This record gives sequence, C-alpha cells and structure tokens, in this order.
Amino acid sequence: MALPRPASRLRTLSAVLRALAALLTLAALLAGLPWLLWQATAALLPGGMDALSHLFTRSDTTNVALLFVAAIGWTGWLSFVVSLLVEIPARLSGRSAPRLPGLRLSQRAAATLVGSILVLLPTGTALAAPATAHAVTAAQLPVQNFPAATAQLAQPATSTAPAADTSPAPAAQHTYTVRAVRPAESLWSIAEHLTGHGELYTTIAAANEGRTMADGTTFRTNSPIQPGWILQLPAGLPLLNPTPVHAQPTSTTPAANTPASTPHRHLVRPGDSLWTIAEREYHDGARYQEIFDANRDKPQPTGGRLSDPDELEVGWSLDIPTPAAPAPAPAPESPGHIAAPTPGIPAPGPAAPRPATPHDTPRAQGSSAAPAPPTATPAQPAPSTPEPPTGSANSASRPPTPAPSTTPSTPATPTTPPAVQPSPSTRQHIQLTTVAGAFALLAAAITGALTLRRILQRRRRAPGETIAIAEETTLAAAQLSEAAHPTLADELDLALRTLAHHAQADNRPLPVIRAARISGQAIEVLPGAADTDAQPPFVEGNDSWWVLPTTAALLSREEATSITAPYPLLTTIGATEDDSVVLLNLAHPRIVLLEGAAEQIREVCISIALELGMSPWAAHVEIVTLGFGDELPHLLPTSRIAHKREPAHAVRDLGDWMLTAYQQPEETAQPYLLLCAAELDSDTAWQLAEALDKAGGLSVTLVAPAAQTSQHFPDAEILDASTSALQDLDTLGLPLRLQRLDEAAFQQIAGQLRISGQPPLPAEGAWQNVPAEPATTPATAAPAAAESPCVVPDAEDTTQDPAPANLGAFPALVSASTDPAALHLAPTGPPPSSPRPADAPATSSTEAEASEPAPCTRNPAPTAHEETDRRDPAQTRDLHAPEISVLGPVHVPGLSSSGHGPRTAQLAALLFFKPGRSADTLCADMDPLNPWSKKTLDSRIGDLRRSFGDDPHGTPYVPRRTAREDPYRLSPHVRCDWTRFTQLAEQALAGGPAYVHDLERALHLVRGKPFGASPPPWAEPHQQEMTTRIIDIAHTIAIWRMTPGPHHDLAAARQAVATGLEVDETAEILYRDWLRIEHAAGNRPGLFTISTRVQQISRDNRIPLDPETEHLIDHLLGAGQRAHGF
Repeated sequence: MALPRPASRLRTLSAVLRALAALLTLAALLAGLPWLLWQATAALLPGGMDALSHLFTRSDTTNVALLFVAAIGWTGWLSFVVSLLVEIPARLSGRSAPRLPGLRLSQRAAATLVGSILVLLPTGTALAAPATAHAVTAAQLPVQNFPAATAQLAQPATSTAPAADTSPAPAAQHTYTVRAVRPAESLWSIAEHLTGHGELYTTIAAANEGRTMADGTTFRTNSPIQPGWILQLPAGLPLLNPTPVHAQPTSTTPAANTPASTPHRHLVRPGDSLWTIAEREYHDGARYQEIFDANRDKPQPTGGRLSDPDELEVGWSLDIPTPAAPAPAPAPESPGHIAAPTPGIPAPGPAAPRPATPHDTPRAQGSSAAPAPPTATPAQPAPSTPEPPTGSANSASRPPTPAPSTTPSTPATPTTPPAVQPSPSTRQHIQLTTVAGAFALLAAAITGALTLRRILQRRRRAPGETIAIAEETTLAAAQLSEAAHPTLADELDLALRTLAHHAQADNRPLPVIRAARISGQAIEVLPGAADTDAQPPFVEGNDSWWVLPTTAALLSREEATSITAPYPLLTTIGATEDDSVVLLNLAHPRIVLLEGAAEQIREVCISIALELGMSPWAAHVEIVTLGFGDELPHLLPTSRIAHKREPAHAVRDLGDWMLTAYQQPEETAQPYLLLCAAELDSDTAWQLAEALDKAGGLSVTLVAPAAQTSQHFPDAEILDASTSALQDLDTLGLPLRLQRLDEAAFQQIAGQLRISGQPPLPAEGAWQNVPAEPATTPATAAPAAAESPCVVPDAEDTTQDPAPANLGAFPALVSASTDPAALHLAPTGPPPSSPRPADAPATSSTEAEASEPAPCTRNPAPTAHEETDRRDPAQTRDLHAPEISVLGPVHVPGLSSSGHGPRTAQLAALLFFKPGRSADTLCADMDPLNPWSKKTLDSRIGDLRRSFGDDPHGTPYVPRRTAREDPYRLSPHVRCDWTRFTQLAEQALAGGPAYVHDLERALHLVRGKPFGASPPPWAEPHQQEMTTRIIDIAHTIAIWRMTPGPHHDLAAARQAVATGLEVDETAEILYRDWLRIEHAAGNRPGLFTISTRVQQISRDNRIPLDPETEHLIDHLLGAGQRAHGF
C-alpha cells in the first residue's frame, strides 16, 4: 500500500497555509480589532456619555445604544484574550485548557488558532524536548520488551479498563514512556516526534483512554499526562523510523504454535506494510523480502497481485513462510523510548495513517545488552482479538486457551479469526463463531447480500459476457459462509408473523416483545411483562420466556407475506454463556448507548446495520448511519440504509421524517433507526433528546456513543463495546457477549461486494458467438415435417443416468404448475432415436409429426473424441485416467458417497483447481471455521491416492511429496468434466448451429449446481464462472432449437432450459427462452405457469423482475395477466 510519506509536500503546504491563516487571524484579533474598538469608542464616548446623562429627558438614545455595542465588543475581545492566555500555556505544558464558564465560543476559537499555529513549531519533539533530545531520533532509540516490573504496573489496564483493540489479530504492540523534560511533553508533541504529524495525537489518546497508568491514575484525554506514564501506541501508527521488535525467548526452540515455527496466513489490515508484518511475525522487519518472495504475483482475494513491496491492499491474504532463524535478543529500554509489546497489555486498534514500507529501513539499532526478564502474564485478547484456534483434529491435546508462559508469544495465525469450538451438545445446531465477532444471523445476512448481488450481477450481463469474479474467496467471506444459518432467521420470521396473525384474528393487541433467543434446542421470545400469558404459536417456558414448540403450526411463506413484520427492529445483540444467540428488539429500549473507543463502537454499529439491512423482517425500516457506513447504501442489494456526513444533517433528517410522519401517518409507518458511531457534542445530543421526547408514539430508535450523550438519556441502555467478555443487559436481565464485525473482515466483505457491482466484461473467443435474445416473438405455428432435425448418435460415454423416457410433459413445467391436469398436452410420438431427451414430447400434433426421426442429409458433427483424436493423439491414452466431476455434486469414481468420501472428493477438486498449495492452506480451505489438522489432510490424501491408483507407467495420479516444502498436487493426466464441457462448448460455438449436438453433449454433463447445493467456499469463484457458462450454453441451444430449419426441436430446447434452471433458478434469460418455446408450441397454460413461477422466484429473493421479462409476459399474456406483487 503506497501511502504518502509524512513529510510529503502536499501535507506540508497545507499545514503552512493553515498556520499562516491562523497567524494572520490572530494578529488581526489581537491588534486590529482593539484598534478599531478604540477608535470607535473614542468617537462615541463624548456623545454617549452626554446622552446617558440625559437618558430620561431625551427621546434620542442612539448614542447610548452605540456605546453599549462598543462595550459588548470590548467584552468579547477581552474574553478571547483571556481564553488565549489560558490556551497557550496549557498547550505548551501538554495539558488540556480548563473550561471557563461562559467562554465556550472564545475558547474554541482560541484552541483552533493556537493548534493551527503550533503545527509549524515542532520539529522533533515539538516544544517539549530540550536541545539534547533533538539529537536522538526515534530510529536510534532501543526497542525491547518491558521488564517484568513495568509489565506488572501496566497490567491493571487489562482488567480495570476497557481494551482499545478492534483488530482481528494480536499485533506487535509498541509503547512510549513519557519523559520528564521542560517544556513538558504533550500528546501532540509525542505524535509529532514519532510520526511527524501532531494531529495523530487523537489515535494515541483513543488507544489509552480509560487505561490505568503506572502510578494508578486513570488516563483521560482531557487530563494532563505525567512523566513515567507508559502509553500504548496504536498498531497502525506510521512511525517515522520503524525499528524491529525483539522478543525474549526462554529457550532456543520456539513454541509449538508460534509464528516462529508454523507457516500460516496474514490478513492485511489498515496500516500494515511488509516491514511491519515482518516485525510482527519474525521480530525483524528487515526480513520483509521473505514474505514478498513467498507471495510475489499470487492472485489476491480482493483482486490484484503483489508485485511491489510498497503496494499492499487492505484485505489481501499473505502466506507467511517458516523462518529459518530465531529472533535476535532485545535491547534495554530507557525513558522516552518506544518499547515492544507486553503480553499483558491488549493491542489498540489500527490508525488510518500510512504504515512503514519495506524501504523505510531503520537506522542504527540500540546497543545490545542483557535481555530484560519477560513477563509471566498471559496475553489477554482485546474485544476484536480472536482466541487461538481449537478446531483442528489434534486440538484435544492442546488447552483451549493459552497457558501462562514466561515466553511472550502470539497465536500462530495472528490475522486469521478462528472459530470457537462449540460443545458437542450444540455444535450440530448453531455454530457460534469468532469470525470477526459475528454470530449466525449476521453471517447469514452477509452471505445473503453477497449471493443476491451475484444474482443481480449475472442478470445484468448480456449472453456470452463474463462477470467480474474474485480469483480467491476472502477468508472472512469463507468463514462467514460456513457459519451462516439462514433457516434460523426464516423460522423466527414465520413464528413472529404467525403471532401477529393470531393477534389480529383474535382482535387482541400485539404483545410487546423485548427480545428473542435462539439456542440449539429452541426458539424463544421474551414478552414485555413477565406475567404475560403466552400467545400462539408460542407456549410458556422458563423464566418468563415463551418457547416455540417443534410442532407449532406456522403460516406458510405465501401466507406470511401478507402479514407485516411485527418487530422489524429485532437484531442480534450478542450471545449468552451457553452459546444462545440473543436478539434485542431495539424499539423496546429505544435508546442504546455504547461505551468504548470509536473503532469499537463502529464495529458494533456496522454489525447492526448489516444485519438489519438484509433481515427478512426489516424490509420497511429506515436506517440512517452517521460516522460510518458511507459505502453501505451502494454495497447492499437493498435500499434501507442512508448515510449522513454530519450530525446536523442527521438531526435535520430526523426532524423531516417526524414532520412527515405526523402529517401522513399512513405513509410513514416504518420505524426510523439512527446508528451513530461518531461522538456527538452536547448540543447535538440535546437536540436528539428533544426530538425523541417529542416523537411520542412514533417508532424512533437511537444507537450512539455514551460520551456526551448519556447525561441527556438517563434511562438509556448502556453497553460496553470495549470488551468481549460477558456483560449484563438490564433490559433482558441476562449476561451476554456483544456482537461486532471486525474492521478488517468488513473491508474484505466490502471488497467482495464491490467486485459484484462491477460491470460485465465483453465476450471473448468462441463465446462471442452466443446468440442474443430474439428481437421478435416466434410464431405459434410449428415447423413443417420436412424440417425435422438430423439425428446424430451421441458418441460420448454414457456415465450419467439416462433421462426417463416418455414422461408425457416437460417435468419442470409439471412440477411448477399448481394444477398439472390443466396443462393441454398433445399425444406423444414414438420414442426418438436422437440423443435429445425423451421427457419433453411435442406439444402439438404438427410437432409430434416433426419429431419423427428422418435420415440425415449432412455429415454429422465430429464428436469430442474424434476432435481429440485429430487434435492430440496423446490425449486418447489418458481417457482412462480418473475424472473429477464438478458439474453437480462433486464426484470421484472409486470414492464412497458416504463417510469421508464426499469430503475427499472435494479435496480432489481443490487440488485440481488450486494446485501447488501448502498443507496449511489446504487445511484452511477444506474447513475455514475448524481447519483440518495435518494428520487429517495426509489421511485424506492417502485415501485419494489409493482411489486414483497409478497411470500406465506406474506413477501415482496423486504424487507423493519428496520434501516437506513440496506443495500438494495431482498428476496432469487427471481429468475433469468442466474441461470437457468447455472444450465441447467452444468448438460447437465456433462451428455454429450445425454443431448444436455438441452443445447438447456438453450440457448433458451437467448434473446440477456446480460443486453441489452447498459448495465449499474456495469453489465459489469457479461456481460463478461455471454457472454463467452453463446458462449461455442452455440459452444457445434454446435459440438454435427454436429457429425454424433442420435443427428445430422444441423438446430439446425445453430440456436445455430445464438443465439451465436446475443450475440457476434465477436466470431470467432462460425463463424468457422458456416463454418463447411454449408460445411457439401454442401452450398457453404453460405460459401462465412460467409467469407464476418466475415471479415467485423473484419474490422469494426480494428482487423485481427484469424489465425485459415483464415486457415479454405482458406481450404474450397481456398486461393484465401478470401476477401481482411487482
């Protein structure tokens, strides 16, 4: 990531201009304004005093009024001077200026002007360092671990104050010891000294807010700092001269699961560079070249490749190779030096400024000395810091949490958020996960958003075009996909709509629901009052909760759509100690305030926004974000979220909404939710409090930081966003862990969503021959018998199950119809001898005659094997090599369909599509939540080797590795049905309609959705490509088979459409082809059935029909025949 250097000319010029403007303004206020006031006063004073003495005897009091105006001017100027005299000494001494009553505006102006001018003054340590301190730069300061005594003094910060970390990984942490110098050091001077930018002092303040210092004082941003205090520096702080961080080992052998001994992946976070990553992983930033060499030109999940050490992108996943040498010993610490991380202190969140690059080579290191004693306190993870993975097969031999050790260490995968291993009693039900802090429903919402965006992406493309696809599935997307449980949200939605339906039918008021709870055994809701009787479909449970019985009669999905969601602001707030997901009805407390750093509050707000932005019951919620989420309105496929840049804009929008709600209550029934991650000033908080107080019965909810806001909302629910430990929720009376979405994971998800919004790429090669949709609707009449299709035997080996013969109707049409008996079908003809399917007979007598096979009058198109024989005779010897089938559920001959067989088949597909991967990468790809152990991987590789056997030369199709570093791969002779599909398809497309039989042979290879209904996350990019190509081939066959001529065959066209819809039931281009086919066959009832089905599919996915589909339905059936709902 090439970010600007701190000394860039642009930033320097901007600072100079601001300082000069502030200096001129200050000079004008201190010299020009009093001179003007003096001149005005001198002119007004004689007349004013005379008028004042005759105030009650004269009617003209103008001079008196002008004299009072001059007095007000003098008062304002004096207040500014007093504020300036208070502000300047405070800034120079590193203290916050005391707030003087009545001088708020003057102090703000003084602080702004003084702060802008001071930007130019500091060069090394601002005004705080003496001349001797200027000679020692940050690069020359030794870096080391804290001594044990220092760590023990700093340790209370982990228990008595909230941690400041919001990152998904425990990164290497620096600290700074405040020095006793004159003038005193300030946060500004420290930030200027370390980074070159004093304005970054806010990130240091946020990282230390609430921490207990060495003398027992709690750090507060508005309080002065004291010499001897140990300040934590944010992990992403762009130090001018980064220095390697040396760990203190206790033996020459690294620990088993430390970065020193285990290769793994690193997720690039904001502020990372190859140098800082090497510091973190190897304790030596100079070894960044090893990481660069291991990842050079490898495709990244969010797009792009690593080709320049200075160019990193947030969200990239880097392989961290095993180091060859232990870390060097540390050097001692002195006051004012940057110290390495202490395991007992959590790492603060990342800062926005640029990281150091690999070329920012540190200067001379501090002299080596005896290493300081390491601390004996185990690391305490921060709120966004995952715990060590426990999902591998050999995890039973390791403790679930790191034991206290005298060796400071970090987890083996510092940026990979591993999952929490659920207990055996609940694992099969709900997978609670530490995937960036998200639980099952949020994971389902994010996965649903990605799925929906990809559906829209496929629908936007023209035939033959390709869609933008990430080369790799991001780690966050893979883990969230594995953790998602969309059926939980659907079942809860149906239960609550059923509850509202019964209340409406019985003429009862809708019961107040405070929360819902989803455990491994049941779905429960908590009523507003503890003594409220349970209402159907719920029954009485324990502790006032209502339980949904497994035998409860719920509304169908069609019936539920007519019931408005009764509790639209129900969203996941966290999870209890027994791994139950808890959803809070935000409309019940109305005000929820969050304590913690801005990054931590933003993580919680993002999780709420994403979940409600995709929730099935929040379709009519108006969500407004402030201080975060500026991209969300464009990233999500729904249109529920609006972003406001300033608090004043949000307050004005809320006022406009309330005015509309009062004037048009029937049109503004949807709830209004304001999610604020930015700290509000007292005035804005007061305005929001006034607005919510006047809202009355309107559904208005606020989630905001507690700072400056809690005093205006004394009855609000306050949650601590700075901790991942259990905390009490007063509204529900139970402890829970707060849900959040880690910033790095969100950036990965946002990258995937951005890619899904990119325009399609033009068709290339043979795919340019995929025909466009016909501009006109085909005639109803069928072709003459003389134009019967030529029959060409299928030379492909029939490994797939043959289609059932003589079904009498198109199977998909019958299954889609609510009344199959109403379909008017013509008598079927004799079984065809052509390879086209027999389950789609002619739908008219003319077509039945035409379906009779006729002698061929042309040479048949060459088969795939004939083309292979002419193209590469050597390939004919490999036709007996094992073939991996992925155009449907993954299948490998010789592997069982039960037990370990399906997973081993997926491993074979992974090795085929992703050759050359390491053991750790394969283990993570096979199970992102609970990666396989190396032992499990070797066992499955052995099963696969025995199943595939050897080639004719005695070489295994799964070669054995000769060295530990060798990657896993398959023999190049191993085949795949996807390769055969593309070869047949591209040859046939290049040949034109005469090769339609080859297209049908290619489509005959398709057995269902590529990689099955639940593909592994790594296969998602390949599944997208396969899906688009299968739709193109099905569409091409349908068009060629509908065209009058020797290849006209409506039954074959139907079968092609059916195969395509089995792969992607949302492909509206195939529904339009299907409509044209039934129209050409004169099957009007079939048109109604297709119209009903495509609109039901669109309703289920909550997306409207394409305009082309609506137009075609209106054209074929009439505008009044289209189903309701769109």
